[in-house]
Amino acid sequence: MAKAIICSGGGGGSGSDDCTATRSRVLEGYTAITQDSDDEPAEGTLPNRGSYNVGDVSRDDSNSRINIYIDQGGYVNGNSSHSNRHGLYILYSTLRNVLQITADKLWPGNTIAGVTSNKQTMAGQTITPRSTSQTISCNGKAMTGNIIVSGDSDLIPANIRKGKNIFNTYGTCPVALKLAFQVTSSTSRQDFTQANGRVQSKYYIQANFSTPFKQNGYVLVAENLGDSRNEVVSVNGDMSNGVWLNGIQYQNNAGGTAVGTTNFKLPVSYGGEVYAVYVAGEANS
Repeated sequence: MAKAIICSGGGGGSGSDDCTATRSRVLEGYTAITQDSDDEPAEGTLPNRGSYNVGDVSRDDSNSRINIYIDQGGYVNGNSSHSNRHGLYILYSTLRNVLQITADKLWPGNTIAGVTSNKQTMAGQTITPRSTSQTISCNGKAMTGNIIVSGDSDLIPANIRKGKNIFNTYGTCPVALKLAFQVTSSTSRQDFTQANGRVQSKYYIQANFSTPFKQNGYVLVAENLGDSRNEVVSVNGDMSNGVWLNGIQYQNNAGGTAVGTTNFKLPVSYGGEVYAVYVAGEANS
């Protein structure tokens, strides 16, 4: 038998004129009659949704919320285990779609709304640079430590050959050139002036360089190869310290001496002797 709701007068009046219950406001399975009316009972048409799955859900980022829409009706679940409360529920699948929860967005080991992370963890490590590129694969991984790229205090321009670039450090170290050859000293003499102004008649060696050197970027040393001869003549390319022969200094590019980027003429003590010449320094570029 259908349950009945008696709609008595309200609002200070009496009779059916004061009853506001209508079919659309009476739950299905119930009837409404008025206390003073002989009319047939009015059966309710308001749907009873009972325990209800909310499927119409949307994100509302502008208001930082989730909008939920439910169908019109009454939500009465007589079998509810939650005392006088009635249940609405949202499926995990709906929630996942609305919040865009996917396995690749979750931290390893976590499960949210039925989605389990598919990421792996990757520990920190130290990378030492080398001559070829190294690829550290981080795809699909979550970092649990820092990536450290080793540095080296020796990575400075002065330690890198000029014209080379190592990890965006441009070298300033001059390109070293080396020459080694032999020349024979003259059999005639010429006057050479020492730093103290004294003039001496000396033999000499002279030659041209096969490779140009910077005027201020090389050192030349010539050593007598003759038997029992122990004589060395040396000079800096810029002639800042003059020419030295057996501990005696001669004038800079004067008094017979001459040193250039591609040639030299230096005093020696022995004529017709073979001298080994060693040149090392920076190319004239």
